[in-house]
Amino acid sequence: MRGIRGAATVLAGGSKPDDYFSRLLKYIPAEIVALYVSADGVVPADHPKKFMYLWAIFVFCSIATPVYMFFAARDEVTKKPIPVQILISTIAFPVWAYALGGPFTSLSSYEPFIGSLLLMAVTFILGAVRR
Repeated sequence: MRGIRGAATVLAGGSKPDDYFSRLLKYIPAEIVALYVSADGVVPADHPKKFMYLWAIFVFCSIATPVYMFFAARDEVTKKPIPVQILISTIAFPVWAYALGGPFTSLSSYEPFIGSLLLMAVTFILGAVRR
């Protein structure tokens, strides 16, 4: 029955409903993660203020995520921002950043495996959210 409704939607001129992986790709702010990873890689490992710069990059990207998604996450029909997608991406970025390490490695409580587990859990849960 699900396939019939999806085909009917496409035939009626609408778009096919997103499956789990399509939703997941839309929710992960890949451009912001790429910006973060690139900027993180530019800071010299032996710089005395390395962690100050890494924290500044993290804060900038955290603020940039909802701003970027406000313009990028648009409904195909109405062209209006999709609040759920913006919220989920805003949550997803810090989780990705934590899992990657970066400035969080300066915290004595940071454990890389916790970042990995958190990333797996959040990715699994957010992919199940439908707008």
